[in-house]
Amino acid sequence: MIMAALLAAMAWTGCKDTLETDDPSAREEKPVAVRDSVILTLEAGKGIDTKALELVNGGQTLNAFWTPGEEVHVFASGSGTCIGTLTATPNNTDKTKATLKGNISATGLAKDQTLTLLFPKSTWSYEGQNGKLTGEGSIASSYDFARAQVIIEDVETTKITTTKSTTFENQQSIYRFGFRYGATTIRTKTLLLTSDQNKLAKTVNAITGANTYFASDVPMTIELSTALTADQAAAHELIYVAIRNDNTTEKDTFSFTIYDADGATYKGSKEIPKVNLASPFVSAKTIPMDRLELSQYAAPATPVTPL
Repeated sequence: MIMAALLAAMAWTGCKDTLETDDPSAREEKPVAVRDSVILTLEAGKGIDTKALELVNGGQTLNAFWTPGEEVHVFASGSGTCIGTLTATPNNTDKTKATLKGNISATGLAKDQTLTLLFPKSTWSYEGQNGKLTGEGSIASSYDFARAQVIIEDVETTKITTTKSTTFENQQSIYRFGFRYGATTIRTKTLLLTSDQNKLAKTVNAITGANTYFASDVPMTIELSTALTADQAAAHELIYVAIRNDNTTEKDTFSFTIYDADGATYKGSKEIPKVNLASPFVSAKTIPMDRLELSQYAAPATPVTPL
């Protein structure tokens, strides 16, 4: 009986020793299985030059606010591929702020990696503007480009945690122009715009930085859907243009050619001081213009057919 008890004790002790000296790899924590698609949620504010725009304080201040359903595209650092989109839900009390939420691809994402948020897409074009601040085809709907960045703090099973909040930075300035011939506002139909520094962006790739520029022989063209009416001219209605000027070190001069409602041609220019080049909202409401003697759009004379 004593021997049996000793053998039993030795057997129990052996089992205990085996458990304590087991292969440590068997007790290592397994990595968390991250889903292919994870949720990203963050708070974001808008600079003044982002999609929804409004003038306040008698038209002297330009404000921006989020509208429900606006989309932001997400890009991982080192990649030109969009990994998902976030949808905006504006704050109930302050519509300059919103919660952005959506599914993004988690492939290759890691802690401390930077995510770039682009609004509303990654390739931006400043062609085809119609001189309007809001409405169809306007700056607010089609030419209001912005960028923000956040840093990944944690990659979890079903979600990505990033910097708690961010603010989108405007990628262009909004100019408003008023053109006068004498004391009269010109009834503008078409506006051609060039820059002495030749750095007005035509298209911008926000990921690669591959920008193209308007040139003096192919100027930036703002085509109003209809010419300013006499009543609009009398009320000194202004023309709004989104301009990204990649010249930020030297003062610039904008040169204008205008065709009015009757086809008459006007020319003029405006110096833009260096301090205004990076301003988000620039107003030049009384630019003087010279009228040319001959209309640019004058119809050719009908040839006489000899008898």
